[in-house]
Amino acid sequence: MKLKTSLFIFLLILLSILLGVNYFFEPFKNLGKPAIVQEIVSALPSVGPSASDQVNKIMAFPLDLSASTAASVDWERINKFGFTTIFGEKISSQSAALLKNLNNQIIVDHEGGTVQRFAGAGFTKVPSWRDLCAMPEASMSAVLKKSAQELKNIGVDIVLAPVTDLANSNQVLKSRICSAEVDLVASRSAQLIALLTQQEILPVIKHFPGIGSTKKDLHQSFDRVEVGEKDAFIYQKLLNIYPHLGVMTAHVGVTNQDADLPCSLSADCVGELLAAFPSALVFSDALEMKAAAYQKNASASAQYNKSLEQVALEAVRAGNNVLIFGPGVDAASIERVYQVLLAAYQQDSVIKNRIDQSVKKINSYQ
Repeated sequence: MKLKTSLFIFLLILLSILLGVNYFFEPFKNLGKPAIVQEIVSALPSVGPSASDQVNKIMAFPLDLSASTAASVDWERINKFGFTTIFGEKISSQSAALLKNLNNQIIVDHEGGTVQRFAGAGFTKVPSWRDLCAMPEASMSAVLKKSAQELKNIGVDIVLAPVTDLANSNQVLKSRICSAEVDLVASRSAQLIALLTQQEILPVIKHFPGIGSTKKDLHQSFDRVEVGEKDAFIYQKLLNIYPHLGVMTAHVGVTNQDADLPCSLSADCVGELLAAFPSALVFSDALEMKAAAYQKNASASAQYNKSLEQVALEAVRAGNNVLIFGPGVDAASIERVYQVLLAAYQQDSVIKNRIDQSVKKINSYQ
């Protein structure tokens, strides 16, 4: 090691001497870069991205625009992360102007109906996904095309839609569900995907592997579903047409795979998706949701006591490329997650490899 260091120092000194001579006397003016200088430069170690840069790149900072003004937001802190997820109710075009302060990737829920962040003055009000699916195709396209253009104009890069879960009705998802008819869900989802991609906006289909049969709100408790052929068909259909899609993983146990571990934290569940569709960019659902913290063998009082930092670490290990956090997660909590991931990146080769691969894939989408 000492010999290598001494050699490196010697090479730097030699390079400095050669450059100094060239500066004063220009002996190489008409000869191009001398061979020895080329060799020395090629021997210098390349400076790659830092561990901090890599960890920041996979995290999405939650920003509630309806409660924010430019003066009260730490834009520098937010911009260090790879993504910002926008939250808020009926955000107007005036408030959306704050997005000009962001230089990272902007993510937003924009399903329509009750889940449309940009629904205030200056934006087209989009019907619920169920109502959109019931419209004639031309009518649906007209509404969604206009809305997609509005999102593009304010700088949105990623939309967390369409919802591809199958059900006739669902007491939790309600009008966020399109239909139980697999062909209808596939065709209408493809229609929305096409309109978003035309605006260079990345759609994220959700919620893998399918939560149409869930009976519990995953924000509040853990639930299990059985994934059938129709659920799988939706993802196969859409990802075969659009291999470079985003896919959101759900915090739900799969009874015919791993009933007691959320898919989002399961290397088997996420791995099955990536094995079939390696180009998909995988987003976690919001990691502070109670279902993500579920622990099978814990006491009733501690069943959901897993820390946000541990959940995030498990999400990375499972194979999620982008970590999403909801509006209730404050800056201090995000910082704690970052510090845990940074330490793991520096100490755990599996985590380092996962993050490096995620950053490589994220960069390929930009």
